[in-house]
Amino acid sequence: MNWARVKTILIIVFLIVNIFLFFKVTERYSTKELRPAEISDLKNILAANNIALETTLPLQIKYLPRMKVTNNIVEENKTADEILGRNKWTVKNDGAGNAIYSSDNKELKFDGYGFVEYTIAVGKNNISELLTNKTKGKQAIRNILKEYLKLDKYVEDEAQIDKTGTRIDYSYYNDKSEIFNNNIVTKILPEGKIVIKHGRVDSNGFTSKGKKVTPVDAFVEFVRVVKDKGRITIKQISIGYYADLNKGNEIVRFGEADPAWKIKTDKGTFVFDAYTGNLAASF
Repeated sequence: MNWARVKTILIIVFLIVNIFLFFKVTERYSTKELRPAEISDLKNILAANNIALETTLPLQIKYLPRMKVTNNIVEENKTADEILGRNKWTVKNDGAGNAIYSSDNKELKFDGYGFVEYTIAVGKNNISELLTNKTKGKQAIRNILKEYLKLDKYVEDEAQIDKTGTRIDYSYYNDKSEIFNNNIVTKILPEGKIVIKHGRVDSNGFTSKGKKVTPVDAFVEFVRVVKDKGRITIKQISIGYYADLNKGNEIVRFGEADPAWKIKTDKGTFVFDAYTGNLAASF
């Protein structure tokens, strides 16, 4: 028997086993798994507060680090040039600290929290078909967005049509991480306007090792936030990133985005910090 060859094979086998065990241990300590009792308690809390759950609760969550981000909305003049046309706008302040840029039938409003609202007046006569035809409504919104955004990182949601108009949202993904600041909310309104609201945040890598995240604190805070809203239905739960870019009423150019839970309901969308459970934003 060739003992040298046998020893080599055994060394390789032990090496493979050790690598496998290392990754299993690493996986165990880089995820948080909700216990059945925690899941049961969460469902009971929601039911007791008149909250219906039409989706599944996340059972296993990876440890996640903070994300470094750059906020491009601070470049208001550059954004106005991109959307309204270079030097084709005038600007004024609305008295509440918001800059408003105008050009013919178009208007940009920077809200002071890192978002821009783009309004286009198209007239009642030109809006009716976009309100009743989902396909044409979606295409009209897509054509407007493509004039100044690359849409390859955006995922279009299903159009929602009711008496208030047509709403079409887009989610933004950097690799596999959703950045909630970049979500696009669009509305086609019966009074003859199209309104588009979103942020402009770029990801610049991560700042630290992953930390434990859990939906428990977020759900407890969610119950407190919606307690006066009557019966409410949770449609979707997802984890991504949200950057608080307003520091003392000043919008910052460079910042950090914490992992965050997005809870989508029939009465709005709520974003909670995944480290602390605190409410970060609502739409």
